[in-house]
Amino acid sequence: MIQRNPNLPPVDQLIKGRVYKIKSRNLKIGVWDGAKGFIGIRTKFREQYLFKELHWDVDKLCGTVSNAEDLKIDVPANIEIREIFDPIDKKTKRRVLYSEKGHGWHFEEETTINKDLRPVFNQNTALFAFLKKIEFQILSQEIV
Repeated sequence: MIQRNPNLPPVDQLIKGRVYKIKSRNLKIGVWDGAKGFIGIRTKFREQYLFKELHWDVDKLCGTVSNAEDLKIDVPANIEIREIFDPIDKKTKRRVLYSEKGHGWHFEEETTINKDLRPVFNQNTALFAFLKKIEFQILSQEIV
């Protein structure tokens, strides 16, 4: 049986919006989202994007964060703690929702499925830029 790493603080001791140096499958630095995991910058096929890794205690099957060190850095209050923003229509920039019932997309304020909508998800660029700066500072100190 896999044992819990004692260097992983319990979920109730983590601070939402706080940046942690973590040990996980894909991330080295992550901000606690206040619920289930850490959002950090993942690199895959030379692309970088925000990605969430789950805390081991939240999901022992899929949780990959096994260690977390508090860096005592908080994300500024004006930056939302989320990977992406709600989908918008590429052409009109209006918020859209997916209807399971109608099997399609519609504008938020309407219920009729609109086959012409092209939903896009926007990455949280403010959080990305903030974490990129922190990641550079922390990881460059390790190289020295």
